Amino acid sequence: MSNAHTAISSSRRIVAGTLLLVMVTMAAIMHVVADDSQAPASSQPADTNASPPPTDESNDYQAYIALRPFRAGYRRQEFEYAALDGSMLRRQLDLWYPADEREAAYLYLYQRGQVAVDADVAEGKHPLVLFSHGFMGASDQSIYIMEALARAGYIVAAVNHNDALLNQRDQSVVPPRAFDLDEWNDMMYADRRHDVVMLLDELLAWNETSDHRFEGRIDPEEIGAIGHSLGGYTVMGLAGAWPSWRDERIKVAILYSPFVHPFRENGDLGSVTIPVMMQGATFDIGISQYLLSIYRRLECPRHYLILEGATHLVWTNLVSVRSTTVDCLEEENPCLIVEYSIAFLDHFLLGQDRSEMLEADEPRLHDWAAHLDVERQ
Repeated sequence: MSNAHTAISSSRRIVAGTLLLVMVTMAAIMHVVADDSQAPASSQPADTNASPPPTDESNDYQAYIALRPFRAGYRRQEFEYAALDGSMLRRQLDLWYPADEREAAYLYLYQRGQVAVDADVAEGKHPLVLFSHGFMGASDQSIYIMEALARAGYIVAAVNHNDALLNQRDQSVVPPRAFDLDEWNDMMYADRRHDVVMLLDELLAWNETSDHRFEGRIDPEEIGAIGHSLGGYTVMGLAGAWPSWRDERIKVAILYSPFVHPFRENGDLGSVTIPVMMQGATFDIGISQYLLSIYRRLECPRHYLILEGATHLVWTNLVSVRSTTVDCLEEENPCLIVEYSIAFLDHFLLGQDRSEMLEADEPRLHDWAAHLDVERQ
């Protein structure tokens, strides 16, 4: 066996081992209920009592951003839609959004958050972000990020994929075949792509439905997508790395520790034309050390950063499970995740110049790179 083949096999074992470790860890997180979980949140974001965002057709996002922070609203409901095989699916759907009502401490299943539950959506049109969770994660696996995006004025929608940990299912979930990257193609996890597309169809239908709580609240021209781990694979596929997956309605992609290895083997990274941000971490073994090679093959506007001293799960509720979704942002890495994500969305979705931050040397990061001046497609 050649040294090159041995190296490739070794790297694939590392990737596979990492994914299995993540699966076990996520299972532990989802069942954690801290002894102090009934305690109220210790701090609250400032309530600015801001006026609603502008409602004119131009939707002046410079004025819109000046109203931050918005109050974060939250709603959970079921989402029913047809699967690829025609059967009907009923999945958990979580929504965070700018709200008109005051926030209050809220106990999620295992997280202490700060939201206005079931509040009305704030007046005006808001940019939309779709979130795709990791393998055996959940639509609510990254609450602190979702709440922060809502306070920045983004509507965030996240649905459970088939592999979500707490889904009721008749058959066990088969882990991703990380050993067999050569066999990956656009049929792998195509159901995840379908979930996101159907969710987007539904949200835009709500936007046009008279008397719906989301009527006229979504800006259909400003839609982004965020994915973690296998969700990063999902979003990269939708961005065009699997050309058959491309959804032209999605204008920006942010990938948290994305499992994008299959695209290096069989995908078409040159077909990705929308702006892409890739975030990794120094202790994200098996994934992040390969991101820079993927980043360098992209030709779209892009940004890359590596967090210092963080693991694959820094983008999940693990970082706030014994704190709150607000207090955890006082920690360095969660703060950086949120700040860079919002800056990238602002820059490419809302047309607000954030190049000074995105291109500045940041000593708190282990590594970073930026190519923002490629013409936006």
